[in-house]
Formats: sequence, structure tokens, C-alpha cells
Amino acid sequence: MIFVITHKKFDDSILNSDIYKILHVGQNTNCKDEYLRDDGGVNISLKNAYFCELTGLYWIWKNNLMDDDELTGVVHYRRYFTTKEEYRAYSKLGKMPSVLDDTKILSQCNDHTVILPEKYRTLSTLRKSYRRCHDITDLELVREAIVKLCPEYEKAYLDTLSQHYGYYYNMIICRSKLLRQYCEWLFPILFCVENQMIHNKGDSYQDRVYGFLAERLLQVWIRYQELDVLEMPVFNTEEKPVTWIGRNSERIRYIINKYVRRNRNG
Repeated sequence: MIFVITHKKFDDSILNSDIYKILHVGQNTNCKDEYLRDDGGVNISLKNAYFCELTGLYWIWKNNLMDDDELTGVVHYRRYFTTKEEYRAYSKLGKMPSVLDDTKILSQCNDHTVILPEKYRTLSTLRKSYRRCHDITDLELVREAIVKLCPEYEKAYLDTLSQHYGYYYNMIICRSKLLRQYCEWLFPILFCVENQMIHNKGDSYQDRVYGFLAERLLQVWIRYQELDVLEMPVFNTEEKPVTWIGRNSERIRYIINKYVRRNRNG
């Protein structure tokens, strides 16, 4: 089962397979009756403003919604994995892709350990990129938590921060046993950081600090575990891509107008 994390009602007609199940996160009531909710059972739903989609992941983990060999994972109400071929048509022609169905997911996971979004490459390192957008002391708190809880990961953490690419969105598909192992590693680190952090980020975006940190920590865990990663494109249902035609519209218009004028002048 792949969980589609949402914090509101959305058009779920794009979901093309029974493998997807919608999970509403947070305390608001802007959801449909058939959605699962992360504020029952063992949960950290009240922390959603800080942990984002991770409150959903925690609920999935703690309430035993994963059979060991089942394919599972997390995507978002507006972001989904798709094939490279469909993404190519999306980026070049603006044609909305289809969401990966269970057949495609199964075939890919038979050949690879985990599916992640394609790397986002940056000119600066992950550490410098984080410092430019967030509070750099967050990363030191994470390092201290890793040294305390799992010191064998410190080198992988420092190496990750020196990289010029990252896996974003906290999206992942893999076998349930593997995702459970990730949760058992991730959440103690985040809770350790939470105990040391003063939450005075100042705005709702910066308050989402644990979501930002988890994006980096997923990469640390993948690196240390030496997992076989299949990178797949991610598309956003709420954004229209800038196609080749869109990027070159002025040039195309100029060429057409020049051609028309030339024909008029004989």
C-alpha cells in the first residue's frame, strides 16, 4: 500500500490503482470521510506544523499498517512518481503524466531496493544550501543526535552534507520491512533534536524544520545502508511545466512574424 499524504481535500481522480490509500495528516477537518487520518491510535498528529508529512509516516509505522514483504511508501496529494517516458512528454509538451500503477511499481522494486525522486543537483553543497535557506544550527543538533544515538552514521552524515545533490520531498517506495527500519532510525534522531531545539523559527515555513531535516537524513540512511536506488521523476499536479515551446515562445513568434512579413513583401 502506498500512502498519499494530504492535509486537505483534493481531486484524487488521478489515482489509477488500488495500491494507493489517502492519509490525511494534522488536526483540521478538511478531508473526505473515506480518508485515513493520522490523529487516531499512536500518533504525533499535533506536531504536524513542524513534522509535515512525517506525522503520517509515524502513524503508518506505529499502527502496524505495513506487512513485512508488502510494497509500501509515501507520496503526496500533488506530487507523484511517474515513468521517464511520461515525464518527458510532461516537460516538453505539458501533457499530464499518469501515476505509477502497482504493476510498474512491482516490476521496478523487483530490480531495485528503493525508489526515490530524481536527484536535485545544486552548485553549492547541501550544508551551504541549508544555511542559505534555514538555520544552520539545526544541522549541528542533528550531528549531535547522531553521535549520541548511532555514531556509526556520523561519517555518512558529514559526507552527505558535502554533496551537491539531494533527494527531496520525503517520498519513498520500498518493501515494508525496509521502511520500518528507516522509521526506527529516523524518529529517535528527530525527537532528540526536538528536545534541544527552541522553536522560534518565526514563520510557518521555517517551522517545518523536521521535514527539511528528514530530507537530508533519508540520504544519510541510504548512503550508510548502501541501498540500490532507482531514481524516478516526480511531477506536480498543481504546476504546469515550462515546456520547450513555452521557453522559446518569443523566438518562435519572431520567426513566424518574420516569415509572414517576408511573404507579404513578395
